Amino acid sequence: MPPASSPRPAAAIAAGGGHHLYRPHRPRPGREVLQDPRSGSATGAHAAAQSLRDLWDADQSALQPLDNTGWTFLDTQMDQALKPFGIDHSNPPMSPARQESELKTLLADMR
Repeated sequence: MPPASSPRPAAAIAAGGGHHLYRPHRPRPGREVLQDPRSGSATGAHAAAQSLRDLWDADQSALQPLDNTGWTFLDTQMDQALKPFGIDHSNPPMSPARQESELKTLLADMR
């Protein structure tokens, strides 16, 4: 993980050639991703995290070539955010507080 004073990888991806982290026809992840973990809706929280992962994976071929280092950093953060939901990991879902915490970290890094 880069030091706190280093530039955010998402910003580096966004700066490359005027590209944006998410293409215009894709929604940018935001606070709405956090609504279900905060409300205690395990099903909704899982669906929101799964949707975020699916959007990320769908855009890999467009985003990774812009900044492989930034992509790798954010992809690792995405993996950490999915673990509390048990998505792509063998563990059972963790507490809603842990889910929210990991999503907040991911969203902050994506800005």
